[in-house]
Amino acid sequence: MFFVFAYLIFIGIRATKDRKMHIGKMFFMPEFFFALFLARLVAIWRLDICMIFSVAMFIGLAFSYFFLKRESLKVEKSYVFIKGPCETLVVVMTIFCLKYFFGYMMAVNGELEKYLIAEIIIS
Repeated sequence: MFFVFAYLIFIGIRATKDRKMHIGKMFFMPEFFFALFLARLVAIWRLDICMIFSVAMFIGLAFSYFFLKRESLKVEKSYVFIKGPCETLVVVMTIFCLKYFFGYMMAVNGELEKYLIAEIIIS
Protein backbone atom coordinates (compact mmCIF):
# COMPACT_ATOMS: atom_id res chain seq x y z
CA MET A 1 0.00 0.00 0.00
CA PHE A 2 2.83 2.42 0.79
CA PHE A 3 4.39 1.73 -2.61
CA VAL A 4 1.09 2.60 -4.33
CA PHE A 5 0.77 5.76 -2.20
CA ALA A 6 4.34 6.86 -3.03
CA TYR A 7 3.82 6.12 -6.72
CA LEU A 8 0.59 8.15 -6.81
CA ILE A 9 2.32 11.09 -5.13
CA PHE A 10 5.13 10.82 -7.69
CA ILE A 11 2.63 10.76 -10.57
CA GLY A 12 0.64 13.65 -9.07
CA ILE A 13 3.70 15.86 -8.58
CA ARG A 14 4.96 15.07 -12.07
CA ALA A 15 1.51 16.01 -13.45
CA THR A 16 1.82 19.54 -12.03
CA LYS A 17 4.34 20.45 -14.74
CA ASP A 18 3.47 21.41 -18.30
CA ARG A 19 4.22 18.50 -20.60
CA LYS A 20 3.65 16.71 -23.86
CA MET A 21 1.82 13.41 -23.38
CA HIS A 22 0.84 10.56 -25.66
CA ILE A 23 -2.94 10.28 -26.05
CA GLY A 24 -2.92 6.63 -24.93
CA LYS A 25 -1.17 7.47 -21.64
CA MET A 26 -3.64 10.26 -20.94
CA PHE A 27 -6.43 7.80 -20.18
CA PHE A 28 -4.44 5.24 -18.17
CA MET A 29 -5.11 6.52 -14.62
CA PRO A 30 -8.86 7.07 -15.04
CA GLU A 31 -9.19 3.63 -16.65
CA PHE A 32 -7.17 2.05 -13.84
CA PHE A 33 -9.32 3.51 -11.05
CA PHE A 34 -12.51 2.71 -12.97
CA ALA A 35 -11.41 -0.91 -13.47
CA LEU A 36 -10.69 -1.30 -9.75
CA PHE A 37 -14.10 0.08 -8.93
CA LEU A 38 -15.90 -2.12 -11.48
CA ALA A 39 -14.14 -5.21 -10.14
CA ARG A 40 -15.66 -4.56 -6.73
CA LEU A 41 -19.05 -3.75 -8.26
CA VAL A 42 -19.10 -6.99 -10.27
CA ALA A 43 -18.18 -8.99 -7.15
CA ILE A 44 -21.50 -8.00 -5.56
CA TRP A 45 -23.68 -7.64 -8.66
CA ARG A 46 -27.02 -6.49 -7.30
CA LEU A 47 -29.47 -4.58 -9.46
CA ASP A 48 -30.08 -1.80 -6.94
CA ILE A 49 -26.36 -1.12 -6.53
CA CYS A 50 -25.87 -1.13 -10.31
CA MET A 51 -28.74 1.37 -10.68
CA ILE A 52 -27.20 3.64 -8.03
CA PHE A 53 -23.90 3.37 -9.90
CA SER A 54 -25.59 4.30 -13.19
CA VAL A 55 -27.35 7.33 -11.70
CA ALA A 56 -24.17 8.50 -9.93
CA MET A 57 -22.18 8.09 -13.15
CA PHE A 58 -24.74 10.14 -15.10
CA ILE A 59 -24.69 12.90 -12.47
CA GLY A 60 -20.88 12.95 -12.51
CA LEU A 61 -20.77 13.16 -16.30
CA ALA A 62 -23.38 15.93 -16.36
CA PHE A 63 -21.54 17.84 -13.64
CA SER A 64 -18.22 17.64 -15.45
CA TYR A 65 -19.80 18.64 -18.77
CA PHE A 66 -21.62 21.72 -17.47
CA PHE A 67 -19.46 23.01 -14.63
CA LEU A 68 -15.84 22.28 -15.35
CA LYS A 69 -13.79 24.77 -17.30
CA ARG A 70 -13.14 24.02 -20.92
CA GLU A 71 -9.62 24.34 -22.19
CA SER A 72 -8.54 23.93 -25.74
CA LEU A 73 -6.02 21.17 -26.28
CA LYS A 74 -3.05 21.49 -28.56
CA VAL A 75 -2.72 18.22 -30.46
CA GLU A 76 0.29 17.27 -32.54
CA LYS A 77 0.13 13.84 -34.23
CA SER A 78 -0.59 11.47 -31.33
CA TYR A 79 0.57 13.83 -28.56
CA VAL A 80 -1.34 16.35 -26.48
CA PHE A 81 0.20 19.38 -24.78
CA ILE A 82 -1.15 19.59 -21.24
CA LYS A 83 -0.87 22.44 -18.76
CA GLY A 84 0.20 21.27 -15.32
CA PRO A 85 -2.65 21.90 -12.87
CA CYS A 86 -2.45 20.91 -9.20
CA GLU A 87 -5.93 19.38 -9.42
CA THR A 88 -4.47 16.09 -10.66
CA LEU A 89 -2.52 15.56 -7.45
CA VAL A 90 -5.57 16.45 -5.34
CA VAL A 91 -7.90 14.15 -7.30
CA VAL A 92 -5.51 11.19 -7.25
CA MET A 93 -4.88 11.52 -3.50
CA THR A 94 -8.60 11.95 -2.79
CA ILE A 95 -9.45 8.80 -4.74
CA PHE A 96 -6.68 6.88 -2.99
CA CYS A 97 -7.85 8.03 0.46
CA LEU A 98 -11.48 7.18 -0.31
CA LYS A 99 -10.56 3.72 -1.57
CA TYR A 100 -8.33 3.13 1.46
CA PHE A 101 -11.01 4.31 3.91
CA PHE A 102 -13.82 2.29 2.38
CA GLY A 103 -11.60 -0.76 1.94
CA TYR A 104 -10.63 -0.57 5.62
CA MET A 105 -14.24 -0.13 6.73
CA MET A 106 -15.38 -3.07 4.59
CA ALA A 107 -12.60 -5.28 5.98
CA VAL A 108 -13.28 -4.35 9.60
CA ASN A 109 -17.08 -4.29 9.55
CA GLY A 110 -17.78 -6.77 6.78
CA GLU A 111 -20.78 -4.81 5.49
CA LEU A 112 -19.72 -4.68 1.86
CA GLU A 113 -22.97 -3.38 0.31
CA LYS A 114 -23.42 -0.41 2.65
CA TYR A 115 -19.89 0.90 2.13
CA LEU A 116 -19.95 0.18 -1.59
CA ILE A 117 -23.09 2.31 -1.97
CA ALA A 118 -21.45 5.13 0.00
CA GLU A 119 -18.32 4.86 -2.14
CA ILE A 120 -20.39 4.98 -5.33
CA ILE A 121 -22.20 8.12 -4.25
CA ILE A 122 -19.07 9.91 -3.04
CA SER A 123 -16.89 8.91 -5.97
